[in-house]
Order: sequence, then C-alpha cells, then structure tokens
Amino acid sequence: MQPIVIAKDGYVRFQENKLVSHLLDWASERGCSLNELARLDGIPRSDWEQFAQLIGYSISGFGELSYVSDAAYDKARARVDKIDKITKKQQPKPVKPAKAAKAKPSKRLAASTARFTKGVVLEATPTRIRMVCQPWEESERGWGTRPDGYTLHRSMEEHAKFIKLYWDAQPSGPAPDEYSRPAGKPYWCEVDKAEVAHGESGKGTMPYHKHGFWGSNGNNCPTRAG
Repeated sequence: MQPIVIAKDGYVRFQENKLVSHLLDWASERGCSLNELARLDGIPRSDWEQFAQLIGYSISGFGELSYVSDAAYDKARARVDKIDKITKKQQPKPVKPAKAAKAKPSKRLAASTARFTKGVVLEATPTRIRMVCQPWEESERGWGTRPDGYTLHRSMEEHAKFIKLYWDAQPSGPAPDEYSRPAGKPYWCEVDKAEVAHGESGKGTMPYHKHGFWGSNGNNCPTRAG
C-alpha cells in the first residue's frame, strides 16, 4: 500500500507518485482521462486500487470508490488512526491560561450549551440565536470529496425547504464532474444574532438565500449545541 501523508492542502492522502500523475495529465490532454480509463475492460480491481493510491487520492475519497474493497479501505483507515495517535503524542501540553476579566460576548461562531430540540426554533439569548447547521462537501470526479462550507437555517423545516430548492435547481441527467452536496445530518448550533441579521439584509458576511444562509466561517462549522 502507498504511504499515507498529510498533504499541503491539509487532507490525509496517499503519497502521490509524481511520474504517474504526470503521465495521467499528459494522457488526459490527449483524450485519455480517468473517464476513458474507466471504460477499459479486463483491469483487475487491485490495479485500480493501486492506481488511485498512486495519483494521491484522499482517504475519504478512496473509501467511496466502487472498486475499492473493504479490506483495502480498512487497512488505509488503520494507518490514518496510527498517524493521528502519533500526532497527538507530539503535540505539546496546553498551558493553562491565567484568569482574565470577563470579556464581552464574541461575534465569532462558537460552541453552545443549548439543549437540542428537533423541528422548532429554540429561544434566543440576548446576543446569540440557535439555528440549524448543515455541513456541505464538494465532490470532484477523480479526487473524491472535500469540505465545502456550511449553511444555517432557522428551523428543520426551513432546512428541508432549502435542500429541496437546491436539488430542484440542479440540471437533470448524470452527475457533473464537480458539484456540492449536503454532508451528514443537520444539527442545532448557536451563532451571533447580529451576524444573522446582517446576512438576512444581504449586507453581512453570510449571503442570504431563501430558507437559509451560507456560513461565513469557511469550513469551520459551528459546534453542535449540547
């Protein structure tokens, strides 16, 4: 199995073989991309598994490939877990901060101690409001998936409407080479009230869309409410 590394983009991937990637790029420019290779007959599953590793597939994307066996994916995941344990051991112990004066409420997205309630909007605090968070991911043919931000919704009902409108707006036919989709189940979180108001007005950092808001903190989804 190809070595597993933390790539420059921050994803855990198989170590890319530069020669193999160069040959694939060269062939793709001449009409023999991954799509054409996938139509070849008689290629063993083990060869495809090895090829995906050599071109630097992410571990999560590797697990979604139809030709990857459970045994191969489990072996890769075991190596990732080993890397995680080594990384944690190498991290310095956190220094306990000195006590400071009580600060004003932060405007950044943060963890909540709100109680989870399904299907309804919970009562808001003076500066923050409970909303439903839906993480998203981008799927790219030949590379797998990667985080693609998150959306915020005032209720589970609004979330369902947003998702329906999103899929209704997508073109019919085969899935495109690259597209975004919901990743996992929605959950309740807590965000800054003023930021939501700005987002609804169209002037803030969260562009407003019908039945939801695209989050303003990149791929850093708000923490699940307790």
